[in-house]
Amino acid sequence: MEATQTRTYLAVPHDEKDEARKAAGKLENNKSALRFDDERKVWYALPGADMEALKRWKPDPLLTGVSAGDALTQFTDFLHANGADVPDKVIMDGTRQRIRMRDDKPGKKSCTYVGHLDGLPNGWFNDFRDGGKDELSTWYFSGEEGDPVASLHMKAVTAQSQWDRAEAKRVLQDKKAGNVRYVHGKFGQAGHQHPYLLKKGVQAARGVHIDNKQRLLIPLQNADGVIRSMQTIDPEGNKRLTKDAEKSGNFFVVGGTLKNGRPIVCAEGYATAASGAMALRMPVVMAIDSGNLVKVAERLHQKYPDSPMLFLGDDDPPKPHRPGNPGKEAAEKAARLTGGIAVLPSLTPEEKAQGLTDFNDLHQSRGLAALAEELAPLRQKLLSAPTPDASPELQPTETVIMNEPDSVNNEPAARDDEISQMAAYEDRMPSLKTSSLNRSLQRLSRQKQRYLRLPSLRIPRRKR
Repeated sequence: MEATQTRTYLAVPHDEKDEARKAAGKLENNKSALRFDDERKVWYALPGADMEALKRWKPDPLLTGVSAGDALTQFTDFLHANGADVPDKVIMDGTRQRIRMRDDKPGKKSCTYVGHLDGLPNGWFNDFRDGGKDELSTWYFSGEEGDPVASLHMKAVTAQSQWDRAEAKRVLQDKKAGNVRYVHGKFGQAGHQHPYLLKKGVQAARGVHIDNKQRLLIPLQNADGVIRSMQTIDPEGNKRLTKDAEKSGNFFVVGGTLKNGRPIVCAEGYATAASGAMALRMPVVMAIDSGNLVKVAERLHQKYPDSPMLFLGDDDPPKPHRPGNPGKEAAEKAARLTGGIAVLPSLTPEEKAQGLTDFNDLHQSRGLAALAEELAPLRQKLLSAPTPDASPELQPTETVIMNEPDSVNNEPAARDDEISQMAAYEDRMPSLKTSSLNRSLQRLSRQKQRYLRLPSLRIPRRKR
């Protein structure tokens, strides 16, 4: 008996399923080695099935009846309709391709696409300006309805290619995760004088490391606490995610740890999360961008169902290539899915005209005390909130845009040690705005840190 080593999809007609099940044989647990994929509507053999007896149902790619030329034409039209500057040669070999958008500046390539010709031709496209879309634009070949045999073979070939690609992606992501853990562990904790941190007026939270190229290393973990990817931030503020590593649903916690029943606050980028942690005196989750915020919210809500959730949304202005407000939309959707609250910063027209969009911008514009005062009513509401509705259905929610708070929580906050240190640092430092990052302020910053006695900050003392 020849046994399969992976899932193998088959072109089994409905009236032959019993015969195929008998041919597949039994597994060691005495269950059938043939299963039906409810999502793809096609049969597959498990490892342990008798593939020699099943060979008559192996799918034949030549019977799918798809023209590669027709598929290429349709996919090219799809890319063009999404605003891509389509090159003369569109590649559909399953590899990621980066090309220009029609309104890109010279030298920019702001879109990525992948096309597949095996099975039912398909592909996807993403314009990753502003962090990319929440959901990829996808394409599937649309041809005339053929005979049922061709359709059956098409389903099996397509299902096999999708399964194989998913397995290959999982193996690659596992390898990348191992590399990330090695690199992150190789370097030590970052200090607080990194130019990006000074520019944003925040500190390096515990777990943020720095490499020999002066790049901040922010590990991104899944809901089980396993590091799966990493974001780097260089001194100029350029951000990069580890190529081919797993991003979806992964995050970094600034200022402590999460626990079921305690409030969970989520933001997009590191600086916003750090500002939120300092102002709220509680941990804040960095979800990377708006496209990942909803996925992180879903994973955390499943892991911590008794925790009320707050989402610090970015107030993104419309742009020619992106007419909506992805920050607001993502925060609202995350709040609906989790029974939480979405909040946007109360930016004035003048602040918006300066390009301010998030809570770190508000922190820099008005100071930490003003941000803490703005968020105080929400903090109090979180701490007194009942268990959120765990229903997966979308629930109505209201986006809070803070103005003048009716009340401020003046009670002493139960501070996490790390958050207390971050807040203490802010209390003893002048407001570090982007326009004030000159040599004299940096020198003053170093002088003031000499008397800060915060062990985890690892501030070097000047030798006398």
